Amino acid sequence: MAPLALQNKRLIYNLLFRASAETLLQIARDPRHIGAKIGFFSVLHTWDQRLQYHPHVHCVLAAGGLAPDHSCWISSRRSFFLPVKVL
Repeated sequence: MAPLALQNKRLIYNLLFRASAETLLQIARDPRHIGAKIGFFSVLHTWDQRLQYHPHVHCVLAAGGLAPDHSCWISSRRSFFLPVKVL
């Protein structure tokens, strides 16, 4: 994917941000997981530890979110935020 991203940075970076954000929001909204409207921010990293081009997104999330009706805070599970297999 890196060569494609190098030639189409705007498109690929936008796709990375959009796909990760929509995935987190959708899964967190599901009552089987958190059932809340979460807040987070994302940061684009374009290099790996060996300083090779490797575009990816890191997301920093709150430990829960607002109930759908905004009436209360719903905390995430202590062991994990969202199930990795679902992500």
